[in-house]
Amino acid sequence: FSLPQRSKVKLEIIDILGRVISTIVNSDLDAGSYNYKWNGSNYASGVYVYKLTANEFTSVKKLMLVK
Repeated sequence: FSLPQRSKVKLEIIDILGRVISTIVNSDLDAGSYNYKWNGSNYASGVYVYKLTANEFTSVKKLMLVK
């Protein structure tokens, strides 16, 4: 993801039941592009959701974990 300005960013992985199972980042980040990897080796294959929040912006999208 890319940030146009310094923002408070939170990136979470959520299971299909709505439980937050992992918080990838939860901090203030400067403007720029960022890449994060989630190690899903401790989780079952299936559909998960990631939620990215930066200031007032929120994006929620599905992801599929296949082992």
